[in-house]
Amino acid sequence: AGTTITNVTATNTASGNISIVDTAGGLNVSTGGVNQTGTGTVGITATGGTLNVNDTVQSGGAGTITLTATGATSDVVVATTKSVTSAGGNIAINAPRDITLAGTGTVITSGTGTLTLRADSDSSGTGAINANNSATAIQAGTGLVTLLAAQGIGAGTTITNVTATNTASGN
Repeated sequence: AGTTITNVTATNTASGNISIVDTAGGLNVSTGGVNQTGTGTVGITATGGTLNVNDTVQSGGAGTITLTATGATSDVVVATTKSVTSAGGNIAINAPRDITLAGTGTVITSGTGTLTLRADSDSSGTGAINANNSATAIQAGTGLVTLLAAQGIGAGTTITNVTATNTASGN
């Protein structure tokens, strides 16, 4: 459902999905975070603006977490000490520009869950992944980790399998 909000906190303790599509030009995951303790998925989209993860987004089951920002100058930023975490489900983070895990911010899944971080999701030739402030910024069990960016990838990881693609300039 499309909404026009600035800050979001959500919890689902039963079955079903958490799906938030903000159309106001940017969205903040606020104090309390987004918690899926049921069996569903989590999908959060900031349409036309940056998605700031200022508190933890988590799935206690194997449901997929998808975080998306849209708009040419939009980023996804996970704040320091905050986490995007799944207990074995897949995690996908998509931004037209940058994906940043600030300070000790993390993205973590376990088991066979996969991680896909895609900066430059609009294929405009801009976008980087900045996740190198901690050796454990990106963590996965045995699932594949895919990092895609046009202008550089800096990542501290604790993973078994990784595929990284840098399509333009940068490190």
